[in-house]
Amino acid sequence: MKLVKESDRRRCVCHIITGLGTGGAERSLFNLLKGPLGTAFRHNVISLTTFGTYGKQLRDIGYEVTALDIKHAPWRFGRLRGLVRRQQPDIVQGWMYHGNLAASFACPSSVRLVWNVRHGLEDFAGEKRTTQLAIQANRMISARPDRVLFNAEIARRQHIKLGFTEENTQVIPNGFDTELFRFDPYQRAQLRQQLGISATAPVIGHLGRFHPVKDHDTFLKASLRVLADRSDVHLVLAGYGVSYETPFFNERILGALRPRVHLLEDRRDVSAVLSAMDIFAQSSRVEGFPNVLGEAMSTERACVATDVGDSAFVLADAGLIVPPEDSAALEAGMRKFLSDPELRIKSGTQARKRVKTDFPLDGTAQAYINLYRSFF
Repeated sequence: MKLVKESDRRRCVCHIITGLGTGGAERSLFNLLKGPLGTAFRHNVISLTTFGTYGKQLRDIGYEVTALDIKHAPWRFGRLRGLVRRQQPDIVQGWMYHGNLAASFACPSSVRLVWNVRHGLEDFAGEKRTTQLAIQANRMISARPDRVLFNAEIARRQHIKLGFTEENTQVIPNGFDTELFRFDPYQRAQLRQQLGISATAPVIGHLGRFHPVKDHDTFLKASLRVLADRSDVHLVLAGYGVSYETPFFNERILGALRPRVHLLEDRRDVSAVLSAMDIFAQSSRVEGFPNVLGEAMSTERACVATDVGDSAFVLADAGLIVPPEDSAALEAGMRKFLSDPELRIKSGTQARKRVKTDFPLDGTAQAYINLYRSFF
């Protein structure tokens, strides 16, 4: 099927997103716009907060990006409606709860409105009060959008159970750039050398911002027990706030183990970080469709992941699924892969094959293109 039609090129989509940092939703938007979706329609992006990592990258590849920075200048929110009208979009696409609300506020009545919900509700009570209020506000006006998108079927069902309108919902799973996310032995060797990790040392990795839903506590309980009796094993963690300057890590990772626990903070070179690992561990309490799990699979890493959101569906039989908040089960998964290098290789090979077959980025882009075309 031809992805691009001349009639599509004249259509404009205005994306309104909470921020453009290094989260999964932000990365998904960037990946879509640098691929077939970006060439099929015209696009503008508005961040309610800052440009972040992906705002700068979107500008670099030619997109108009506006950052309102409403945290520091809340009065700028009042500019949003006029800004959207000047862009004369055919579709306004919200991203995440706050972005969805802003898109609903700013979208002219004659323009198609789409929401994109990127979150699971396994732990609604554990969400910040402001997030809970945003979710409930989305629920109250969920009949307003022409379509409400979810990247995971389980998240769609959870939101409907909470009271979201069902009739306008659709699931479009995340897709992955398997050329970008592929095992790279050069990047592996380079990063390991920078960190002082030998070429033969087994590395267990974790990627995710420091936030309760990512459950670094369970990850460290499991992995530090492994390090205590496996002197050859290293840990590599990356994500916003993942630093020894954060008291949580400073208090839990003591001096004797610290040389083998590498905290990399926020990284843009996610593929290189994944290539440096042997085992990727997802310890989340809450997920929708976990981007980083798909990226680790695409990079041929052996994956052990908690059974939250669509993780079990994504990983299928290409890795190990364990219960959330169960450090013993997570530890057992790590040890199983550590003790069997052949299993690690086999699992990584199966994981990449599954991503290439079932979650290619072009397939996700085509689903968005088909949705946008259906409105006209």
